[in-house]
Amino acid sequence: MKRLVAWLLHIANRHPPYLHRTEFYELKDRILKRHGSIVAYDTQHIVNECWGYYDAGSCQGAACRKCGGSGVFQEKWVALERWHFGRYTFHRPWTVVYVKPALAASIEGRIQHGGDARDSMEAAMWLALLVDRPLFRALFFRHGRSLTPGPRPLLVLSAWIYELRSAVRAVCPRRCEQCLDMFLQKELTGGLCSVCFASRFTPPEFEDIPF
Repeated sequence: MKRLVAWLLHIANRHPPYLHRTEFYELKDRILKRHGSIVAYDTQHIVNECWGYYDAGSCQGAACRKCGGSGVFQEKWVALERWHFGRYTFHRPWTVVYVKPALAASIEGRIQHGGDARDSMEAAMWLALLVDRPLFRALFFRHGRSLTPGPRPLLVLSAWIYELRSAVRAVCPRRCEQCLDMFLQKELTGGLCSVCFASRFTPPEFEDIPF
């Protein structure tokens, strides 16, 4: 069982679920603290390039108000715990500093795991199914998944269930949570009819103020 959990965590950790990344890392921490062991420490050096202010579109070089011409928005050093679980190595951050430490960084830049993100999602689902059912439900029933080829049964099943639920919503009326009128939910509007959903994005009308 531990070998299976270690392998699934290794695959899922390559591309953690975007919508539930915090919950995934909490699960990763619990698994490592229970079954893994710290074998060493590493220091990771990360340089975030400057992209300029939102109104500029890009870094303006020497005239840039964000970096002052350095081209670097932020530079940080992350202290990492190196864990072993099964046949795999994992890293777990424990502190971040923004002043260059005395010891040279052992990892330069962000760690690139590679692999297919769909395989990572499939592995994350199986891992959550084994040890974290609430996270599994959140991953399995998330919105917007399309059919995916390959040996990914949970992704395929999740896609079919999503399509089935969408078809049922399109023909079964439901009550609007705001105005309480019955409506057919053909799009994802958060339980609101189209009128109430659109009103959330319509600015209020203000009376003319004389000057």
